[in-house]
Amino acid sequence: MKGTATNDRILAYAGDDRAFGFDGFDRILGGDGSDTLFGNADNDVLFGGAGQDSLVGGSGDDTLAGGPGTDDTLDGGAGTDLAVFAGDAADYFIVSLPGGTSISVAHTNGTDSAILTDIELIKFGDSATIFDISDFL
Repeated sequence: MKGTATNDRILAYAGDDRAFGFDGFDRILGGDGSDTLFGNADNDVLFGGAGQDSLVGGSGDDTLAGGPGTDDTLDGGAGTDLAVFAGDAADYFIVSLPGGTSISVAHTNGTDSAILTDIELIKFGDSATIFDISDFL
């Protein structure tokens, strides 16, 4: 699935999908399955949904949410990017990975985990506070 040169809303609900934003402010929503979602140079919102998802933001200031599931990968690309998790901050382990450019975020009950790369900010569902990733590296 591909977006257009304008703002798009792409719904990728058919299983293991690949969806690409194009120009404009795109909202790309995956569903169940292992989805791969790509943003673009603008400020995009990518939501993987359930399953093992890979989200790549592009060069804009993007918002990425893997959704429920384990082993998601969120790569913000250039820009100032935000990763969003639905659970309470106290319910997650956050660990800096070797090399100092990525972190692992895992829910204590094992139902939600992600590797974050080139993500600058992180937000949890229980707070309006947005944390700077550099605090965890």
